[in-house]
Amino acid sequence: MPKKVDEYFKKVKKSNPEYDDSKAWATAWSIYCRDNPDSKHCHKKKYFKKSSIEELAIKFASILDKNDFKLD
Repeated sequence: MPKKVDEYFKKVKKSNPEYDDSKAWATAWSIYCRDNPDSKHCHKKKYFKKSSIEELAIKFASILDKNDFKLD
């Protein structure tokens, strides 16, 4: 883990005491990747797999269908 992420985590926790550790780490990584987009640790294409997006679309369509919602 890059040392800078740990520094961001500490700053985020200090500035946002209501954040739990998970949210603070996520925020720290987001800041790091925003500032270092070419880092080997930051690859947006790995955040969501195509299959998970397709699966979400199928579930959404199923919910619409069950509720008789029609797209015209």
